[in-house]
Amino acid sequence: MCPYPANDHGVKWDPIENRQPWLDYGAMMAAMKGKKWVMEPHCVEIAENTAQANMFETLEGWVVPITFGKAPQASVLLRNMPFISGKLKVEVLHPGVKEAKTLPTRLNGEVLEIDTPLHRSCAMLKITQIQ
Repeated sequence: MCPYPANDHGVKWDPIENRQPWLDYGAMMAAMKGKKWVMEPHCVEIAENTAQANMFETLEGWVVPITFGKAPQASVLLRNMPFISGKLKVEVLHPGVKEAKTLPTRLNGEVLEIDTPLHRSCAMLKITQIQ
């Protein structure tokens, strides 16, 4: 449960150190606003099983939360999605990092490959179509 002023049964609001972990992940959680599961088969995979991932559609595009990373980087493979052949902007969000970083992508047949750096064993990809 996130910290809240005057709560009596969870993480205390003060000192600021209690709130910091929640603040660090705030941008990643905000990117998931309005999320809906993407139910296409095998739409997201992590090469060599070095992390776990899911894909959601949002009001702005798609997000891919990557968690439980076992290496400093994960190779994300996306498939069975109509946006893959279009112009895309792929950004990565990390906990505690204020600015998103744009990542390059590679189209390998019908699979979009995104080498994603992990921080604290996780990352959030934010994918938007460019008009």
